[in-house]
Amino acid sequence: MDTSWSRVGAKGGEVTGKLNDILRSFDATQPSKSVPALLDLRKTLGSLGDDPWVAQKRTELDGVIGACLGLHLEAVVEKPVAQPGEELAVQVEAINRSPLTVKLKSPVAYTLPPNELKTEKTTVTLPKDLPFSEPYWLREPGTVGTYAVADQTLIGQPENPPPLPIEAVLEVGGQEITYTLEPRSRHVDRVAGETSEPLVIAPPAFVEFPQPVFVFGNEKSKAMTVRVVATTEHFSSEVSLQAPVGWKVEPASFPVKLEGAGSEMSSTFQVTPPPTSGEVALRAFLGGTPASSRQRIDYPHIEPQTLISPARARLVRAKIENAAKKVGYIPGAGDAIPECLREIGSEVKVLSDGEIKAENLKQFYAVVLGVRIYNVHPERIGSWSREPRAYAQTGRVCLAHYNTTPGPQPGQRPDRLHASTGR
Repeated sequence: MDTSWSRVGAKGGEVTGKLNDILRSFDATQPSKSVPALLDLRKTLGSLGDDPWVAQKRTELDGVIGACLGLHLEAVVEKPVAQPGEELAVQVEAINRSPLTVKLKSPVAYTLPPNELKTEKTTVTLPKDLPFSEPYWLREPGTVGTYAVADQTLIGQPENPPPLPIEAVLEVGGQEITYTLEPRSRHVDRVAGETSEPLVIAPPAFVEFPQPVFVFGNEKSKAMTVRVVATTEHFSSEVSLQAPVGWKVEPASFPVKLEGAGSEMSSTFQVTPPPTSGEVALRAFLGGTPASSRQRIDYPHIEPQTLISPARARLVRAKIENAAKKVGYIPGAGDAIPECLREIGSEVKVLSDGEIKAENLKQFYAVVLGVRIYNVHPERIGSWSREPRAYAQTGRVCLAHYNTTPGPQPGQRPDRLHASTGR
């Protein structure tokens, strides 16, 4: 199989020769010396037709030219979140760290002097049909184990393309080179210093439910408080919840008026279930339009990710007979056990160290030890592990969730209990 440049045409051998010459003469202390030869190679690639591999290598070559110029290009936006159809101020920053003449022709025009930061502001209008910043594989409902992607050209990309690509056109050595910039917002963190993140395209406000599932064990209504969070400076509307026939939501709506991006308000609805069992979806609306919710994933080792999805929750009407009216809970690594128990009608008391006494535990129908409690509190559990055991020996229920090794030590567990790493 021929993998050389000769497979793309008669001039393929010429490309190979020029590449070898550039590699031999490359000076790591002055990379810009290779730029004229790289531009000449770029011309040669342009004469090889529209072969997809040639187009890809030409794009990669443009990146090499920018690196040899010591080129810095960045598009900075004034705020982290914008809405479709909005006018957005963008500051284009550029530095040419080489002695060669480089001119920026678009979106703003000026010559880049060596080793000098040049900035210029411009205004762009976001398309009204610009999709929200949601991972492309989550935009459509999928099936078990698969995602649905309408735009097949996106498949294989690890992340979304920039929502508003800014094309910076430079003139170098008589040739125009286009670099695509992703608009980013900046802020200063007291620990990390100056950081930046991609521009997020979002609706003017989000509606957030306190939890994804609400369980109704009888026909009694439940209070449901939703938060409305603005992403624009001025937002006015009304928030409402809609459930299928048989469910009752009161009141019909609440007015919303928020000033300032990030401002929020809460509204409490009363939701009453039907007498029959079933599971339905509860949707939130803003001004009659289906609302969206937001989940932000932010870790130091990755770019912040924003998940935007329909604002909805599941309503479950089930016939539940719960004998555990009062439950004691000892926190572990963090879980939603107390919230889930409260959903089915239990009164849950989160216990502090001083309350973990066998005599005090007698007031509870059951005591629950949270997830990985023996792993995350090894220095504390030794002092009170005897108390839940003494409580259980009176015939009460003491439930310990999963733990990993080393897990509970002898004297902290029933004799025949063993924690393994088996799968």
